[in-house]
Amino acid sequence: MNIMNKVTLQSMKKNKTRTIVTIVGIILSVSMVTAVTTIVTSLQNYLYESAVYENGSWHGMFQNISYEKGEEIAHDESVADTVYTQYIGYAKMEASQNDFKPYLYVIGGNDETFGTLPIHLTEGRLPQNDAEIILPNHLESNGGVRYDINDVLVLPLGDRISGGYKLFQNNPITGEYDDKGNIIISDEETLETNTLKQYTIVGFYERPSFENYTAPGYTAITFSDLSDQSAVYDVYYTMKNPQDVIDFSNYYFFEEGLGGSTNNEVLMYQGVSQYETYTSSLNGMIIILILIIMTGSIALIYNAFSISVSERTVQFGLLSSIGATKKQIRKSVRFEALVLGLIGIPLGILAGIGGIGVTFFLLGDKLKTFTTSIVGGNSVQFHMLVSWVGIAAAVVIACITLAVSVIKPAFRASRITAIEAIRSSKDISDRKADRKNHKTSKLTYKIFGLPGVLAKKYYTRSAKKYRATIISLFMSIVLFVSASSFILYLTSSVNNVYYRADYDITATISSDYADSKEEVLQEVRNLGSVDKASSSVMSNFLVENGEELLTDEGKAALMDKYGFDRFEDLSVDMFLVGFDDETYENYVTSLGLNPETLGENDIIIYGLGQTIDYKNGTVKSYDFLKDTAKTVKFSEKTYNNETETYEKGEEYSFNVVTTAESMPFGYNGRDSVSSNVVYGVVRDSSYVFEGVMGAALYIDSNDYAKTEKELGEINGVSSVYNIAAEIENSRTLMMVINVFAYGFIVLISLISVTNVFNTIVTNLKLRQRDFAMLRSVGMTKGGFRRMMIFECLIYGTKALLFGIPVSFLITIWIYSSVNVTWDGGFLIPWSAYGIVIVSVFIVVLISMVYAMSKINRNNLVETLRKDSI
Repeated sequence: MNIMNKVTLQSMKKNKTRTIVTIVGIILSVSMVTAVTTIVTSLQNYLYESAVYENGSWHGMFQNISYEKGEEIAHDESVADTVYTQYIGYAKMEASQNDFKPYLYVIGGNDETFGTLPIHLTEGRLPQNDAEIILPNHLESNGGVRYDINDVLVLPLGDRISGGYKLFQNNPITGEYDDKGNIIISDEETLETNTLKQYTIVGFYERPSFENYTAPGYTAITFSDLSDQSAVYDVYYTMKNPQDVIDFSNYYFFEEGLGGSTNNEVLMYQGVSQYETYTSSLNGMIIILILIIMTGSIALIYNAFSISVSERTVQFGLLSSIGATKKQIRKSVRFEALVLGLIGIPLGILAGIGGIGVTFFLLGDKLKTFTTSIVGGNSVQFHMLVSWVGIAAAVVIACITLAVSVIKPAFRASRITAIEAIRSSKDISDRKADRKNHKTSKLTYKIFGLPGVLAKKYYTRSAKKYRATIISLFMSIVLFVSASSFILYLTSSVNNVYYRADYDITATISSDYADSKEEVLQEVRNLGSVDKASSSVMSNFLVENGEELLTDEGKAALMDKYGFDRFEDLSVDMFLVGFDDETYENYVTSLGLNPETLGENDIIIYGLGQTIDYKNGTVKSYDFLKDTAKTVKFSEKTYNNETETYEKGEEYSFNVVTTAESMPFGYNGRDSVSSNVVYGVVRDSSYVFEGVMGAALYIDSNDYAKTEKELGEINGVSSVYNIAAEIENSRTLMMVINVFAYGFIVLISLISVTNVFNTIVTNLKLRQRDFAMLRSVGMTKGGFRRMMIFECLIYGTKALLFGIPVSFLITIWIYSSVNVTWDGGFLIPWSAYGIVIVSVFIVVLISMVYAMSKINRNNLVETLRKDSI
């Protein structure tokens, strides 16, 4: 080790506080980057494994194709692997209670098929020959058909035929409703049986994701050697390069005319997304996050090295006088950075991994609920995954941070000459412009006296020393507000996505109880576990005066949605909703209206709409209806089977009382209303329209399970659906996000406070000879306090003047990044601004009090005699 490095190590040992503070800053920054990469890789790995569990590991599929076409796809040079399912036929299930699923859909596959597709047994085993079969669980839970293992099925299998064409799972049941709401399958569809098969049931499996909810058959799976070249197949393929799947699938979709899909969820977690805005928004948020961390770290480490150079000014000057070159001095500063990095980076990595590991452990069940809220319940376990790529990224970012932080201090150190070091004049400003600023206002003198005047003059003459402190405070303000803005938009966007409804349980009052809806509703409200309940009926109509009702943006959205060039050529749908008296009156009152003044022909319309850009994956809210609308005219909407079009029936005209931005209880939330549809709110008791099949119940419960059980005992209540678990999942999701979010803010705040504390304390220590001189000429402790208070005001005010506007601009940047895929309006973190305004002065004052208490303990004579080395 050369002499310069030895001197550097001695200097670091002598200034332990500064060295420790700098190492702590490096540890914090590296641990944060490590924590971010570990969280991202752990969550991404979990989501990928969950997506594979739910959907299978394939990249794309083509359905209902020939064996020959399947072989062509399998032998394509860009395809890594293919598996097949063979279509065997449909069998009628007379016992099925689901009118939309009257069939058993039998397919065959081999071991490779079972390994690639999401076929998860809940009981029994997989079929091993073509005489064995497994059935889906929802055949019983949804269709009401129960079988046991070893039961024998004798199935007359055949093809669904309509208009001379075969129908498959992508062709749902069509037909008409009878007067009780049961579907009657269209006469055009027939089942032409062509074989009789006997199967032994050997297992049951979870509902498969490859069976659409509109599919007409429950998927039963048998074993097949897949050798029948005359059969129809679904082919699932995996690409050698996942990035090629979009072009590959589009070629067969549009050029060959094949049907199928891509496994978008699995592909997304492999870095393939059709939504450019999703990718750009995600990348933008990550870049902002890393930049916030790096900026805070650079500010802290830069100031630490700047202070180090200031403290070692005389030392560098003396070294220069005895022959040390500029290059050697620069290397000395860089060597200090290297030593600090070798200590801080490994400790930071360990702290980041350990901190996240402890956080995951403490979250425990909440973390499981959080992951369940994203992907639903499955057997995939969430575990921490340490990515070596992420660790390498943390190390690289830390090295870049150190390198950037040390450039200017190293250059400045190399320029110090012996004479400048002895005079200590480098940081003293004597420019003409600064001499003009030496004048102190009368107000300052009146409030702070001579100590205030001295503080002002010292600030003007030693602007560089003060500038380091102000920059530290400025960066702290920007970092804290930026981090708060980041978290505000993150939590708001997540809350917007997961806020689905304003009720816990929904149910139906059957049409047989249409005349006693109020009695049934009151019985529900009387349940001890029910806090609030509403009922509503709804019918579909056609708006006749859409030109008067809709805004220009609303018209444009509808034309774009239905592909029309002229608004006059399209129809505008309207859902007229009638609410029970209590709910209706509460809603009207909440809008500032008197329900007693509203008549049967008065209506309240819901004025907001949404546009969904499926290509880019964006959702935007806007004013769909004009707030100046006075009348809404609409007609009954009936379907003509012969012309296969909707026709207008009887016309109605209602007076628009107001255009509202909310709906009554039961209709608020993301999933409660359809986009670009006119909603009209009236009183149920005045509802005289046809086409109502039953009333919907919406319930706010304090005991979900109890309410669900009690509802099953009330006559007239059916189709009970408990969404409370989903709502609880979203609340847990927000809790977990807040844990990480506020943990991030705390760490950023620690970096900021450490930076400010280190800068202020060290700057005051560098001035201890000046303070000793002032004490020697009679300045009292009160005078020093006034001097410190005035400097505190200078620091805080200057930092806030620059920090607040810059942090506001960064908030706009964050908004623009998030707004690509989420439209929740521009949000300002007012609480963060309030906290920084107060905290800036508190942190500065505490730092000054701490530094002055240490300085005051020094011996006056020894301080005056001591050299500045």
